[in-house]
Amino acid sequence: MYPLVPGIQIRHAIPQDAVHVGLVLRSVLSPNQYHYERNIGAQGCLNFVATSVDHSVVGFSSLLLDASPDTGPDVWRQYPLYVGVMAVAPAWQRRGIGSQLLRRTIEEARRERPHYAFTYLEVEHNNSAIRLYERLGFEKLGENKGSWLMRRSTQLSHDI
Repeated sequence: MYPLVPGIQIRHAIPQDAVHVGLVLRSVLSPNQYHYERNIGAQGCLNFVATSVDHSVVGFSSLLLDASPDTGPDVWRQYPLYVGVMAVAPAWQRRGIGSQLLRRTIEEARRERPHYAFTYLEVEHNNSAIRLYERLGFEKLGENKGSWLMRRSTQLSHDI
């Protein structure tokens, strides 16, 4: 197990979180990106929120369990166990919340789909979260339009 960030709780997202998740996402993503808060409650998606002591949503992750022609933007329809988004509000970044959120997401994905060999994500070349992903075992596979496709073995247990 990994140390929890004091005062931060990671839990499954519920429909009532959608508005607050949307605010977090729009504080860190470009406005034309997919509205990942739509995945809350969607079948085949794991969605988690990080909440502070006062229960404010400060982070969000969404993972597609199986490759699907119907869920999310095109790129993540191709891969099972695909982290579509992992975001932490700017005021809460660099405190270990992203690590905690991603670890919980990967752990749960591994329990839900133990037969899949890899977890995938895509990240822009200039995103500082690349170091976080590499620390958690993700490796760059290739690039596409200014982004890296990364994956990690679902069997890795270090740092998770």
